[in-house]
Amino acid sequence: MGAAGKTLLSSWIATAIPFEEQKTIITIFTMVGMTGTFVGPALNTLVAEIDTSITILGTYIPINPYNSIGLLVAANEAILWVVTILLLTDPPPQQKPFTAASNDESTTKEEEQHLLKALTYFDIVFPVIQQFVMTFNFILLGVAMSPVAADLLGWTPLGISYLCTAQSGVVIVGMAATLYLSVKEVPDFTFVFFGNAIFVVGGAQTYILWRADTATVVTFALPFLLIAFAFPFTGPSNQSSFNKAVFSKPELASSIGVLQSVYTQGGTIAGIIAPPFTTGLVLRDTKDVTSSEPHELTTWAYFIPISALLMIVGLLYEEFILGKNELGLLSSKSEAVVEEEEDVTPDETSKLVPADKRGKSKRASIVEINQVFSRKYEVERAMSSEVPINGYGIVNPVETAYERKLMKELSRGRSEWEHLLKLDQDMDGMEMNE
Repeated sequence: MGAAGKTLLSSWIATAIPFEEQKTIITIFTMVGMTGTFVGPALNTLVAEIDTSITILGTYIPINPYNSIGLLVAANEAILWVVTILLLTDPPPQQKPFTAASNDESTTKEEEQHLLKALTYFDIVFPVIQQFVMTFNFILLGVAMSPVAADLLGWTPLGISYLCTAQSGVVIVGMAATLYLSVKEVPDFTFVFFGNAIFVVGGAQTYILWRADTATVVTFALPFLLIAFAFPFTGPSNQSSFNKAVFSKPELASSIGVLQSVYTQGGTIAGIIAPPFTTGLVLRDTKDVTSSEPHELTTWAYFIPISALLMIVGLLYEEFILGKNELGLLSSKSEAVVEEEEDVTPDETSKLVPADKRGKSKRASIVEINQVFSRKYEVERAMSSEVPINGYGIVNPVETAYERKLMKELSRGRSEWEHLLKLDQDMDGMEMNE
């Protein structure tokens, strides 16, 4: 249910929200979710003293601290079901360019080919891997936290719930910082890099500080809260990068929902693998924790900092080697090269958008051609927006406000020109008659 709900939410945001606002919206939704995790553990204190019962259709039902939470969960799900049915709407339809009609089978095969090809793009696959690593590390630490707290500090579930509440508060603070910085248009690269850097530090500290001989509340909670603070910086920005990569490829327009599901499944698979990995390889048995070997975790705990470090390497590779240049640090073309390119006169074989150094074509949703047009050329170009077929004109809309204004001026100029031609023809006819 969670995976489906997140896929639905991600698809809605990806299709209905402009790119520059997506990170902010994702952050807000994540803050709402983390507020729930903050309030959830606190509800334990509200139901701790409940001791009553109700009778429904002659059936006696006791209500106590053990089952009251379950009743609250059931009530929340019922409310969620009603809200979803009444308020959830489909995202607004996208405006798609006209394409020739084709049969469903060929269209489906073409979409499958595009989808398979999408899995070869680094800018699409890398965020999915980042989603897997981020979720895996977060869950790994969450699974290990409870038994380590019980062994190191003798904590009960109540003490653990207090730490979980503090964790949610730290996440909310991180979300607020992310929201503020996203409004300031800090690039996604910076957020993801910073989040992974904290994962490296906090992950290494779990092995170093979680020791039976030196454990304190501070040394135990610090790595846990550090990684909690990193999560808001990595999650929304990583999804924003994924959405931008998908939408930069027009051939994937019909596969947005599937790709959002793939992205979500990256986290879902991590949630399946992380718990057995933690209990089987990361946690040490209590009887094996001795004065000579006081570490609560095995060296497999270094999976967190190593995997996060690999994600940083991937970010740097995409930014500087593949030339994503989100930070704008790469040197741009010299003015001489730009002028040389602009001086080239285009012909029938010229490409509207040249390929980059890697041979990949750039997305050309808006083509801007810097050229000095003569009046005759402008008239013919603008008038060609009406294409006569079998005597009937098919009008192609003029897109920009400038072109619409130009179209009106040129239409008026053409009318005047045709009027002058008609007068000239009339004068010629009069001269011939004479």
